[in-house]
Amino acid sequence: MRYDKELTEYVMIRQKILQQLLEWIECNLEHPISIEDIAQKSGYSRRNIQLLFRNFMHVPLGEYIRKRRLCRAAILVRLSAKSMLDIALSLHFDSQQSFSREFKKLFGCSPREYRHRDYWDLANIFPSFLIRQQQKTECRLVNFPETPIFGNSFKYDIEVSNKLPDEEVKLRRHHLVRCMKNFKTDIYFVSTFEPSTKSVDLLTVETFAGTVCKQTDSEMPKEWTINRGLYVSFRYEGEWEHYPEWARNLYLMELPARGLARVNGSDIERFYYNENFVEIDSNNIVCEIFIPVRPV
Repeated sequence: MRYDKELTEYVMIRQKILQQLLEWIECNLEHPISIEDIAQKSGYSRRNIQLLFRNFMHVPLGEYIRKRRLCRAAILVRLSAKSMLDIALSLHFDSQQSFSREFKKLFGCSPREYRHRDYWDLANIFPSFLIRQQQKTECRLVNFPETPIFGNSFKYDIEVSNKLPDEEVKLRRHHLVRCMKNFKTDIYFVSTFEPSTKSVDLLTVETFAGTVCKQTDSEMPKEWTINRGLYVSFRYEGEWEHYPEWARNLYLMELPARGLARVNGSDIERFYYNENFVEIDSNNIVCEIFIPVRPV
């Protein structure tokens, strides 16, 4: 029993060290990172930290950092207007040519081809080990019909980064509460994403928020039509603060695991009406998200 307790404590201490290192690596992907830096931060020797990482994570530390940088690069290639040279240099590749070679090894095409495809195949995306513990989410494929939505749109710019800004989370909640107060029924968010015209580092998100029930309210006169097509649907029940990150991780974890590529189109979110969410500022929501896809 004593041996088991000591072994458990040993494992927990090392898992905590690795958790801190993973968080540090994520925050420093766009800065120079060396094994010596990581060894110094952990308090281990260079050799021992590499052994510890490989034993617990089953991948060499240097390979993990390289693939995380390539994953970050793939997101920037796909969602931003940054040049390939700027992406390569920001993630500390020796040159645009070496970046393109490494990119093609992992993703099977050049960065330029990856950017201009009419679909986003995330099959070789290498997510952080920090999110791989997220519980697997059940899904279903849905042939979504052409559907008119009545409401209003809002638009904002965000950085194409690894962190969801608090301002975005608050803004989307504000519009959701406003719509639920007005309509007192389920609310749909239909969102499109494109590189911002203001800065190569920004992504423009435009969301149409409304309901399938036509209203006579003069403040909500606009109409948006959801395109028919094949979507994959995931259901979320939980706290609002955790929902945006959960939804983003569907792209990194669930789509590649199920052999699905995202195609051009809008993400659709259906938020089920919750009076407590509106009236007493409850955090709990029930939502379905629909992502336009095709089998790879």
